[in-house]
Amino acid sequence: MLSIPSTPDRSTPDRQYFPGFTFGGPIVKNKLFFFTNYERTNTDNARFRTYTNDPLTRPNAAQTALLAQLDASADANVRRISTNLRAALTTTATSYPGIFKLLSDSQGTFNGLARFNTWSTRVDYQATSKDSIGGRFTLTRNFTNDIGGSNLAAPSLSSTLTTRDSNGRRHLDPHL
Repeated sequence: MLSIPSTPDRSTPDRQYFPGFTFGGPIVKNKLFFFTNYERTNTDNARFRTYTNDPLTRPNAAQTALLAQLDASADANVRRISTNLRAALTTTATSYPGIFKLLSDSQGTFNGLARFNTWSTRVDYQATSKDSIGGRFTLTRNFTNDIGGSNLAAPSLSSTLTTRDSNGRRHLDPHL
């Protein structure tokens, strides 16, 4: 049985930091402007997993109630069936050594990380006092293997998401 350590494993710290930069300004005075920025969110969260003491490794309440009824039977054969069912529903190092070893090897302290990256750039050109054109490009790239706070997700769960967005706009004098 694994207990949660009183002093956390220092290789999996809980931390968050948000580096980034912004840069922009005129390229040609009153004509051509640009702006760019980059933002990153880094989070590391300690995640604790214990599987060998999980309620799923032993009979649930309904199964325990049924086993109690079978145990109370006057028939010795029904009581034997109850004993065998209880053993089959209970995962221990003795009853299922391979599964128990897999569960035992998969428990411990894990780092649940998330990395969110966004880069945006915008360019505007003012052709005349009434005519302008501009464009914007955004790239988002996210990496995560934050397995969450419960035993429902395995420590190897991870994902990557990349999105690109670009658009342009123009405003021309309708009186041309």
